[in-house]
Amino acid sequence: MTGDGNDGVNAGPVRVLYVVQRFGRAVALSGSPRLIGNVAEGVGAVPGFATLLCVLSGEDPVGGRHGYGGAVTYLSLWSDERGPARFVRSARGLRRVIAEWKPHIVHSALWPADMVCAMALPRGQARHVVHILDTRPWLEDSAWRNRLRRFNYKTLLARSHATFVACSEGARAYAGEHLRIDASRIHLMPNAIPWLPEYEAAGRAVGAARGDLPIVGAAGRLRPEKDHRTLIEAVARLSDRGVKCRLQIAGGGSLLEEYKLLARQRGIADRVGFLGRLGDMTPFYRAIDVFAMPSRCAEGLPLALLEAMAAGLPVVATDVVGTRDAVTDGREGFLVPPGDADAMADALGCLLGDPGLRRRMGEAGRETVRARFTMKTLVQSMTVLYRQILTGR
Repeated sequence: MTGDGNDGVNAGPVRVLYVVQRFGRAVALSGSPRLIGNVAEGVGAVPGFATLLCVLSGEDPVGGRHGYGGAVTYLSLWSDERGPARFVRSARGLRRVIAEWKPHIVHSALWPADMVCAMALPRGQARHVVHILDTRPWLEDSAWRNRLRRFNYKTLLARSHATFVACSEGARAYAGEHLRIDASRIHLMPNAIPWLPEYEAAGRAVGAARGDLPIVGAAGRLRPEKDHRTLIEAVARLSDRGVKCRLQIAGGGSLLEEYKLLARQRGIADRVGFLGRLGDMTPFYRAIDVFAMPSRCAEGLPLALLEAMAAGLPVVATDVVGTRDAVTDGREGFLVPPGDADAMADALGCLLGDPGLRRRMGEAGRETVRARFTMKTLVQSMTVLYRQILTGR
């Protein structure tokens, strides 16, 4: 390689700079930064690679580094203000990091970090990898602000000659259509999770074996697109049929009070728990019997879904982009139409009433994750891609 500022790549480790907007908020890490942190830590442990995680905002005063063991720098330059100032300010700060650390690859995740990286990268100094992790509605919305955002996003990424990776088939197709990117330029790198020793545990004491009602669990922000309203309604309809269970929801968000009111109105408030943001999800998975993901809109490929499956839990999920990449209806669990409380109640009732089915589907889910969605596999694929990019292949 010559003339691109990376002539020394063969003389030392391949340096990969990972850039995210935030790294945790109030104890918990959301899915995207958690994935990027795991990738950065995994790639950094591979011989011949060195990694640095760059966070545009400041350190979470509550959660700190969230258990991240790699090198990290916080720019403390990103804010919630609207307008271009935060992008310009963050790009200047990131440019200083790039000049000092001299990465060969700059790997960004989610659109604010993508745009900041594209603005900060001097032409030819480093290769830009853009990680597509979701299916944001603004990519297809016709409002003038979103049309302008799309124009700026596509223009900046064209300037940085980005290489794209997508977390699921659905995310790849969505981005290809709405960003007008040739599918051959988007590499499929399915989301993955580290394989924990706890996932090897042989089952759990469930439902009646605990002398308690079986527990349905869900995890995600309390936002309209996650649609916990339909899940609460489904549990209430099960109760109307005489099938009782508990519902535990992990996650914070703007609809907490609305959902509490709904549970009271449907007469199940004493059996619905709102746990808030959780820093360690492992005890949560081990305490529940069925995992539910009622998303109304397309997902990328939810880490919570993969973690629940790895923990041996059967799942009931809506049949949307992302979830169907991991769950085959009738194998690891059931897929139901989004927004359909009756269909969700039917699927939950089927699992709650059949411990053997729960066990079989839970084991199938665990094997699916072990075979297709482990961090070891993702890290191997990512390092191969980095070397191909740097050698021009």
